[in-house]
Amino acid sequence: MTTEVKVTLDYELLSVIRSVIEGFQAKELDAQYLHRIILLIEIEVLHLEDFKQAITNRSRARAVIEQLNHLQEI
Repeated sequence: MTTEVKVTLDYELLSVIRSVIEGFQAKELDAQYLHRIILLIEIEVLHLEDFKQAITNRSRARAVIEQLNHLQEI
């Protein structure tokens, strides 16, 4: 089962966050480049908490993670 999360980050964090996404084999569904970047990510529910922790740690708590209420069977 997968879920979607929204990650909001500053431009200088993009490569760091993308490496975390790749490490968890998550899928980037969409990206919006505004004054900050907003990424829509699909990830396995099983890995969600570790993913959130990795994003927080690698961004030094500067990226904001919001879980969306979409659970999907794969």
